[in-house]
Amino acid sequence: MNKPCHDIIARHTDDLVGRVLSAAGEQNVRSVFVAGSVARDEMSYCVVEDVVEVYSDVDLYVVVGDEVDLEAVRRRVREAAAGVPLEAPGYRICSGPDVGVYTFADLAAQPARPGTAGLGRYHRAVFGDDELAGQASQRIGENIVPEEALYLLENRLGELAGMRSVEGAGSATERRDRFRAFVLCKTGLDVASAGLIDRGRFHPLRHERLERFEALVDNPGGDPVWDAGEIAVVRDCRDRLAGLPSPDWHAGLGAEAADDIVAAVLLQWKKIAAKMLGGHEDDWCDLVLRRCHTGDYIGNFRQFRAMNARCGFKRRGGTAAGVHLSRYSAADALRMSALTDYLSRNVPMRPDIGRLIATLGPFLDRLTRGCGFTEGSLAERSFRMYRAIQ
Repeated sequence: MNKPCHDIIARHTDDLVGRVLSAAGEQNVRSVFVAGSVARDEMSYCVVEDVVEVYSDVDLYVVVGDEVDLEAVRRRVREAAAGVPLEAPGYRICSGPDVGVYTFADLAAQPARPGTAGLGRYHRAVFGDDELAGQASQRIGENIVPEEALYLLENRLGELAGMRSVEGAGSATERRDRFRAFVLCKTGLDVASAGLIDRGRFHPLRHERLERFEALVDNPGGDPVWDAGEIAVVRDCRDRLAGLPSPDWHAGLGAEAADDIVAAVLLQWKKIAAKMLGGHEDDWCDLVLRRCHTGDYIGNFRQFRAMNARCGFKRRGGTAAGVHLSRYSAADALRMSALTDYLSRNVPMRPDIGRLIATLGPFLDRLTRGCGFTEGSLAERSFRMYRAIQ
């Protein structure tokens, strides 16, 4: 059955692709294809007062030739994508498109992660060579390493942290709250996804993941992957999302339920991080600092210089500043800022992380201000900078 969101996303994608091809130069583009929930036919939407709110975004892959200036094309494409309208009479798309620009070699070298596993099976070509997605997928494979489970949970917390700073009024606030409820529930489901990645049982399709989740709950085959609280969160989020597209699907998802979801994410992250990083499961400061590659000055300095050159941040004393900002990985510290911020809030498992805040806080403050991110709280500045370096 054709859902209302199908036609909306089809028109939105056509507009997006036209702008992307114009920005990149059609002669430079080898292939464009859609992946993610759109390609898997897992789009989520809600109908409120005859307006279709589409919660799923469009994941667009653009493969360009080897001869192009990749960073210049990426900047032009990013600007073009930002100009695509997300709202018109009868519908609104709640999240802007996610557009990645790659050479074929760059795409094929990407690690297997939730967004790239199964890319050959779950994509829709919209321009150029349809074979490239499958060829890249063969090289990427589907063996997702446990570190990707940490990335998944960290990025979900970052997304939620970014939404906290968005202001609205009246109907805008109601729309924002509905979309935030969707992101919360999707985050809750990713507690299951992270555990499946850690056990080597991830599947690209949501319904298949949930079946594997229930099978592991019933028969963990060793140490349980999830505790009772995490299991309850996953099931509650699954049941709520099953209520879409009804406008009241999120009824009752208040602050307490949101805290439970975040707590489940943090607990799952802690278990996987302790196993992967070798730290003590009860020492949050140690785990987070290990995650930030503390003390790898050479690697962190190289990462900082490459990030600065790629993103064009305006800063003074670049080399000297890079040395001072190389105690931690800048990208990892920025991404971990949301997790640290949530740890400091009143969630059910709130730990004492004063030492962590005193350690990472000054580093993030200097990093964000030095790169031109001066407005807002430290968490907001860190989130905006992290988004800018993607």
